[in-house]
Amino acid sequence: MARSSTLLVAAVLATASYSATQLFVGPSSAQLRSTALQARGGGEYDISDADIANFYAEVTTGGGGDPPKGTVVSELIVKFFHGEFTPQGFKRYSG
Repeated sequence: MARSSTLLVAAVLATASYSATQLFVGPSSAQLRSTALQARGGGEYDISDADIANFYAEVTTGGGGDPPKGTVVSELIVKFFHGEFTPQGFKRYSG
């Protein structure tokens, strides 16, 4: 019985010391290189300057006005931004 508790204590101390070194030492240089490569992109989510320009042109055109009825965006806008100010506070449109 004493031998098994000694092994348990040794295992707990070993795990704690390993965790402490990982916490305070930080990632290895191989992990840093891997993270740097992932941060550069390269894969299915490549975005070019042309893609950004097309997106900007798409979202900045239009005549304004209310969004079309029945869509999720229009319902959220109506729910949170349409209403009137009363002496009791802002009353949201509920129709």
